Amino acid sequence: MGKHRGRGPGATRPPAPKGGALVVVNPSMLQSSGRSMSKLRQNSKKKQQNQPKKRKVTKNDSDRSQKKRKKTQEDKAIVSNVTVSSAAKLTREEGGRAFCTALRVKRDADVLAGLYWVLLSRNTPRPCVVALPNHDQTTPAQLAAMLKHLGLQAVALHRKMTSGQRNETVQRLKTSVSVSSPAHAMVLVTTEQLLPSTANTKANVALVGDVSSATSDVATAKFAHVHHVTAGQELERSNTFRPELTTPCLQQFQARLKLSRQIVEISQRVSKTGAAQDDDKWTRKFAKGADLDDDDDDQKKKKKKRAMTPDEQRLQALTEKLYVVLTRKLPGTKANASSGDQEADSQHRREKLEVLGLVTVNAAVGTAMTDERTSAQTQWMDFAEGKAHGGQWEGAVRHGASKDATSLEVRKKLCAARGNVNSTSFLSKWMPNKEPVDTEKWGGAFGKVCGHNEVVMNELRAFYPQEVVNSKVCSKLFPAPGNQGFDGCLEHLRYACIAQASSMTLWDAEHFVFISSRGRVTWCTKNQLLSLSLASLQCLVPALRSWTAVCTGHMPPRAVLRAIQLCCQLGSGDRRPSDDKLPPKTLKRIVSFLFGGSVRLWRQIAKVSMLEEETVYDSQ
Repeated sequence: MGKHRGRGPGATRPPAPKGGALVVVNPSMLQSSGRSMSKLRQNSKKKQQNQPKKRKVTKNDSDRSQKKRKKTQEDKAIVSNVTVSSAAKLTREEGGRAFCTALRVKRDADVLAGLYWVLLSRNTPRPCVVALPNHDQTTPAQLAAMLKHLGLQAVALHRKMTSGQRNETVQRLKTSVSVSSPAHAMVLVTTEQLLPSTANTKANVALVGDVSSATSDVATAKFAHVHHVTAGQELERSNTFRPELTTPCLQQFQARLKLSRQIVEISQRVSKTGAAQDDDKWTRKFAKGADLDDDDDDQKKKKKKRAMTPDEQRLQALTEKLYVVLTRKLPGTKANASSGDQEADSQHRREKLEVLGLVTVNAAVGTAMTDERTSAQTQWMDFAEGKAHGGQWEGAVRHGASKDATSLEVRKKLCAARGNVNSTSFLSKWMPNKEPVDTEKWGGAFGKVCGHNEVVMNELRAFYPQEVVNSKVCSKLFPAPGNQGFDGCLEHLRYACIAQASSMTLWDAEHFVFISSRGRVTWCTKNQLLSLSLASLQCLVPALRSWTAVCTGHMPPRAVLRAIQLCCQLGSGDRRPSDDKLPPKTLKRIVSFLFGGSVRLWRQIAKVSMLEEETVYDSQ
């Protein structure tokens, strides 16, 4: 009986409010109503204890309580029945929730493939945090390594890292550079347990598998957008992810993930084997009482290229296969399209990669296979020797960062520009890493970065086209080891081109790079040419290199390719010159002298689609 306090003997329940009238809703009421009701329930017992002794209810009291209760119920009905329009919803700054999309897959085994599709389909340059279940079969470190092999900029955050390493990784997420391409946006892989430490309202989050309510609350409250990939229950109030993941795409993603997982597992095994061999080597040295100071010099003299182990051979074959698989066009999409309908098959795969100068083994894998980190190698496109232009290295290829007279001169100019507030030098805009500050080895602060190949070689031959033989050109987007967050050689060359109103071409292990006189940096991936036959590539690539050198790098790679294609059409007879003065046989002989090859190869080259380019930096 005590539950009906305040209700008179003849009182009846008020009728439900009618919804025909226009109702204006205060958005703050939507957020606070739920909290207020829960607080009322929690404090109900306390209020009952503190209430004074109930007096006898009169008829007037009954009428007043009925009116008050009727008004309260009408307010509750308004709050629960009205659907808030998008204009009335709270923004993220006002405490609103993030927008959610869900990608549902049929099996748990397809969840990672669905995640890969979500990451590939991003249309925003915002970084993305991937949250795995706490005890998932795939660890954050493994998944991050797999995604890196698949071409994404992935890093891991896990419990085995020190607190300093975790803080540094989170800081990288918060200060990650704004990139023009979503494919280069940072991906941080962690667990549900560490997800709160990565909270960032300027980043997206992708939840993998079944997640707890606490995790979903953190995701919707602390991130800009939530993706959920699951084979089970989806998050509440989530929309279906678009574009749809088709079965053919899913099969290709599974194949890519399988290859990348095998590469990661073998790489870890090879690294452990190499570390054990190093330990055994040092143990033998101590046992024999070897002179450790002179051993390195003797070893260099006696050094021979050892044969690769079966694991290393398989690792190299898998990385090459994955690289070619990544060039294949996804069914029904434009993403990762190769140039042309013909897929790059496995025939002459290794030879094709060598002709294009494509490097498929990353630095970590290469270190495991060769017992040492291979230094970056750069040359001018005309293969000129360093000493012919004032350099201090032997041969045409400069190996890694090193201190010489040119690097010390660049360092002197850089320090002077940074020390002068009113400096007009382009070096004042360049923000490289000053570490390591070693006067003896590098000449002091900024000495190492000023000794990088591209910086020194551009100082000796300004804006002459260069080719990085075995790695990507270091940049803020793809930094050299230890230079995360700092400008690299690409930024140095860009500022130099802007200052001198000059353009420049640079090839590296994956791209044809062009820097315009206004600082616009674009690149085309080399793998777009893998659809050509080996013979066609052997004809085309030397022509691309020599033509780039002839025009001293001031012509974009796409324009050079187009010019070569026009010549191939003239040589094959598929196109005639406007004046029609030269007979077809003469044109054929001229093109044969320029490129070599045959009519069949020229026609293959002429059919290659225009290279797709990507903007890295816009003009200034």
